[in-house]
Amino acid sequence: MKKEIKEYGKLSKEELEKLKKEHGTVHTLEVYFEDENGEIIRLFGYLKKPERHVVSMALAFKDRDPLRAKEIMLEKSWLAGDERIKTNDDAFYTASSVLDELLVVRFASLKKN
Repeated sequence: MKKEIKEYGKLSKEELEKLKKEHGTVHTLEVYFEDENGEIIRLFGYLKKPERHVVSMALAFKDRDPLRAKEIMLEKSWLAGDERIKTNDDAFYTASSVLDELLVVRFASLKKN
């Protein structure tokens, strides 16, 4: 029999819609995490697109303290969810592996005429 994975921090559709109206696009972060009892659980976090000054702050740490850069991105983009994503090292390390996806980089070109 397959064991059910417990979920924490998941918002209802109504709560998510309220965040979308207030912040625009909302990203759902899902972190699979082993709790203190050894059970795999799923934690949810909800993030907004980081503002330019947040990206600037994070990039200032990128080379000398990359983990601090990720903490800044997570903290300043955080809207709601299970706080263990931010406070538990293992959950944070897992979440940090996808935080760069918040920055959508499109193609641009520059030509000299």
